[in-house]
Amino acid sequence: MGSARLTAYGVTAKGSGYADADDACEEASSGTQLLAADNSAVYVYAEADDADEKIYLAKIAAVEEPSHLYQDGDGYAAGQKVYVPEQAIGGIFGTLTTAGYYTVALDGDISDAVYITTFADDEEITQPTECPDDFPNKESATTGVQYSDEFVDNQMSRLVTQYNRADGLESFVPTRMTVRGPSNLRGRPQSLVYKVTKE
Repeated sequence: MGSARLTAYGVTAKGSGYADADDACEEASSGTQLLAADNSAVYVYAEADDADEKIYLAKIAAVEEPSHLYQDGDGYAAGQKVYVPEQAIGGIFGTLTTAGYYTVALDGDISDAVYITTFADDEEITQPTECPDDFPNKESATTGVQYSDEFVDNQMSRLVTQYNRADGLESFVPTRMTVRGPSNLRGRPQSLVYKVTKE
């Protein structure tokens, strides 16, 4: 058996991951770091490094009973995602060479203890699912174009998102438009409202 520190991120420090993969990839390392009982990085714990052996999130290094592992009663739920950056975990866990997310699962045999992945066939921790290269400015079948304040084309992306979400022939009025051009065009006192009819 073994345990080691893991740098990982979720919604709350001692109890939950992101609702879905998009949230995990968007927040990434800007989210809330998951913590152990000592308010340092959370522990990962496994009984052995055999293939398919579960890797749990632990509150302390010396796990001796189920209460030392995070459980669903702590706020975690099956299907949540936790984001992990590349890092050398050490011990029996090796190295994460990919940044991405793990999906939370609950072990019903151990008081619904939280585990995030398993060991691969080569007795190394299974790598997380990598976030898309172009996230978050990407097309989505359900939510349209995504945008982030970190990207310079946010305003156009925001307008395209609003337009795509308009229904039928309803009028579309942008809620925000920033002028990008020569300085003499910026700061004009007149407010312009653009009206586009979706055909």
